[in-house]
Amino acid sequence: PADLTTKKIGEYTFIGPVCVATYQGLYSLLNTPNDDGQYPLEWYRKLRYVVFDEIHFLYSDALFNPICGHLLKKLPVVFSSVIRIYMTATPWEIKDEIFLAEQNARSNKDFLSLTPIEQKISEYSGYVPNDYPIRRKFLYYHMDADYSSYRLHFFYDDSDEDEEEFPFIDFEKIQNMLYHPLIREMKPLPSETNKWLIFVDKKNLGKKLIKQLKAKAVSVAYVDAKKRTPKDVWNHLITKESVDASVLIATSVIQNGVNIHDPNAHHIGIFCTDRTSFIQELGRKRLDNGEIVDLWVWVPHKEYFEKMERKIKWHLHIATSLNSDNNNLTPRYAKAVKELWENTAMVNYPALFYVNRQGQFRANEYALEVLKKQLCFIQEFTHKYNPLSFESTVQEWLGIRQTQDVPEMPKTTLDELLKQNAGKILSEEAFSPIRQAIIYYALKKTDSYIPPKRRPKASAVSLNPMLTKLGLPYTVKKAKKVWTITPTTPPAIK
Repeated sequence: PADLTTKKIGEYTFIGPVCVATYQGLYSLLNTPNDDGQYPLEWYRKLRYVVFDEIHFLYSDALFNPICGHLLKKLPVVFSSVIRIYMTATPWEIKDEIFLAEQNARSNKDFLSLTPIEQKISEYSGYVPNDYPIRRKFLYYHMDADYSSYRLHFFYDDSDEDEEEFPFIDFEKIQNMLYHPLIREMKPLPSETNKWLIFVDKKNLGKKLIKQLKAKAVSVAYVDAKKRTPKDVWNHLITKESVDASVLIATSVIQNGVNIHDPNAHHIGIFCTDRTSFIQELGRKRLDNGEIVDLWVWVPHKEYFEKMERKIKWHLHIATSLNSDNNNLTPRYAKAVKELWENTAMVNYPALFYVNRQGQFRANEYALEVLKKQLCFIQEFTHKYNPLSFESTVQEWLGIRQTQDVPEMPKTTLDELLKQNAGKILSEEAFSPIRQAIIYYALKKTDSYIPPKRRPKASAVSLNPMLTKLGLPYTVKKAKKVWTITPTTPPAIK
């Protein structure tokens, strides 16, 4: 449905013998008792098949929607006598959760392997339907995706690594630096025949991009869970699978089920570090045969991953403490956390906490496990950070290798190059192989990193920290279009 209000997404529809429902509608259906107060389990067991499409929703939305863990636990039990089909293009995280839920369901008193009629037939005649063994198996089918239609690009937050000593003020460069790095990559600017789809992880980032694009006279449409600009953009997306604006900026709200089939959309920009969200956002743009799309992926700073790690650890500490037998939170601290949750809905993870029937403040166990998995992924980048590792992760997701990201191995060792050229005045051409050698060894032996497209003109601001990390006693400097290499004297030991 185009209407995503709470009332509409909670509805379900019967089309002949088929019931079609959203997960919110299914939750409502499973939790609506009869007039006698009983839940109509027998009705569900008359079904032959049940298909759960976009099942990854129960994982990707677990920290924001409290029904996810409840549904995942209940579906295998309620539909235990039915052939269950789980479908998603992003199964990596959810498949293990489904398998665990299916295993646990078998110990539930309401779990049935046969429909009530089949159960009676088997009891009286000893006959078991031919497909009974199939219902007892968990079969997993995987089909590889082809991402060869995407030209992969990475973009980075601003840094000072390209700063140099300029004999004049470059006003054009200064003005350009006022724009977001992704917008600076838009050459030519978006238009009716050169559209961009941009998926943001934060609403504030979306607002910033909108403001800067409008400053360049680019038309922009925006969609999140509560706001749509212009107002008809959502209906246009659903009914025509396109947008009139040159740029569509959206949050994860359109990850599930929204198709964009617009031949004029040639670029996709993605700001996220989660594989399921990444692939789902990528898949919103439907490709025609032979169509090639430029994919622009944000590479976060180390500080981004460190901030995420701190945030997740804090929430995990609170959540595990609340659920432990010997709750080590003082009553005052626990009360303060509860008030924070009640007043702000724990903006980051609103479904992580809840108040149980006894009025106790508790953590959602399923959401807690999801958060632990997120922490493990984030720590892959905080323990030994190198932007190249995140780029490699994205390339692995897509089955794409960017061989041009690996600099060519220098013919002469770096030590020899620095020693031979120390004290000399070097032209840009003469300094180029030295720069190449510094970058090669820094990438290979340290956690240093510089984006591929910046390597040919890497400045002293970038190169000197690399020399320090390599433990080489030299500094490089550029002034008046020439380079010099100077040995550094270690401080005298007192």
